[in-house]
Amino acid sequence: MNPKSKPIEPMLTDSISDAEYVQKLQRGQSDAFEALIRRHEKTIFNLVYRMLGDYDEAAETAQEVFLSAYRAIGQFRGDANFSTWLYRIALNHATTRRKSMNTRQQRNVSIDNTEPMIDPHPGPAESMEKKESVYSSIAFSVKSKMKNPSTLKEYIIFSEILGKPKALRR
Repeated sequence: MNPKSKPIEPMLTDSISDAEYVQKLQRGQSDAFEALIRRHEKTIFNLVYRMLGDYDEAAETAQEVFLSAYRAIGQFRGDANFSTWLYRIALNHATTRRKSMNTRQQRNVSIDNTEPMIDPHPGPAESMEKKESVYSSIAFSVKSKMKNPSTLKEYIIFSEILGKPKALRR
C-alpha cells in the first residue's frame, strides 16, 4: 500500500462525493479510486453493454474505461461531474470497440450461409479435366463416324491441332 494512501472506510463511502474522491486520488490516495469504481461500475457496464450487445466485450470495455480514467485522473479539471467525464470515456471506448467488432464480423463471414464461389478462371486441374472431357467427346464422335481411312487421317490431323494426339487416338 502507498504510504500516502489511507484505507477508505466502507461505511463512509456514500457520504463522500465523487469530487472529494477525485481530489484524494489526485493527491496520491489510490484507494479512493476503488470507491469510485464501486460507485459507477454498474452504470458504466450497463451503458457499454447496451452499446455492444455482448457481455464479455462489455465487461472488458468497462475495465478499459476505468483504467483510462485512472490514467487520466490528473487531467480531470472538475468542470463537469466525475460521472459525466467517466460516461464520456465509456462512450468513446464503446464506440471504438463497436467499430472493431464490426470490422471483425465483416472479415469473419460464415461459410454455412454462402453459396459456393465459381472461379471464372479455372486452375490447371480444372482446365485439364474440361479438356479431357471435350477430347473424349470429340474422340467418341469422330471414331463412331469413321468409315474409311481418309476420315481417320482427318481425325489424326484434328487431334494434333488440339494438341492431344495420343488421347484422341485411343
